[in-house]
Amino acid sequence: MWEKFGVNSLPVYGDYDESCMFACAAGRVIESLYRYLKLEDRKVIAHMNEWMLGMAVLYLFAPACFLNFLNQKEYRTKIIFVPSYLNGNDGIFNVPYYDLLIGLDLTVFPSYYEPWGYTPLESIAFGVPTVTTDLAGFGLWAKETGISGNRLTEGVEVIHRTDGNYSEVAENIKNSIINYSELSGEEISKTKASAQTLSKKASWRHFIKHYYKAYGKALNYK
Repeated sequence: MWEKFGVNSLPVYGDYDESCMFACAAGRVIESLYRYLKLEDRKVIAHMNEWMLGMAVLYLFAPACFLNFLNQKEYRTKIIFVPSYLNGNDGIFNVPYYDLLIGLDLTVFPSYYEPWGYTPLESIAFGVPTVTTDLAGFGLWAKETGISGNRLTEGVEVIHRTDGNYSEVAENIKNSIINYSELSGEEISKTKASAQTLSKKASWRHFIKHYYKAYGKALNYK
C-alpha cells in the first residue's frame, strides 16, 4: 500500500492510531467484498466520519475513478489529502496551521455533528470566509448573531444539513465555491472584512458570562 501511494510513513497521534487502523481494516473488507461480488466495473462510496480517517482514505482512494481528478499538471483542480496535524513538521506542507490558513481563499467545514466547531471560527478570525452547516454549534451561533447564513458575502454561509440531504449539501457547497470565485476583488475584500467583524462577536468578553453562569449553576447544584 505504501509503495502504491508513495508514502513512507504515517504520523500517528494519541487516540487517532486505533481509528486509523480500524479504518484501514474496513477499507480492506470493502475491497474484498467488492472483488468477491465482481463489482469491479461499478463505483463504491465509503462514508467515514472524522474518527475513521487516515490509512483507509489512502487505501480506497483510486484517483482514476474519483470523478476524473487525476491531479495532472495541466488540471487546475488538485486534491491533496494530508493525514496529519499541521504543526509545521507534517512532512507535506511543513508550515504551521495558522500560517497556512491565512493563505487560503475559502474554507469549507460541512459538519454532520459538531457541538461548537473552532475551525470555522479560526478561519473567519483570520479573514478567511467559511462554509459550515446548521448541525454545527458555530453555524447556529453565526445565524443567531444576525446574519442570514444564506450568502458567503456575509463572511459565513450556513448550509442546512439533515440525515438525508447529502447530495443537496454537496450541490450547495459547489455553488458557494463557484459563486465566490466569481466575485470581484472589491467584493472579496468586503467579504473578508465581514468575516473578521463576525469573529469579534465570539470574543471571550462576550462568551465569559455564559461560563460564569454554567459554573455557578454547577457549584450551587444540590
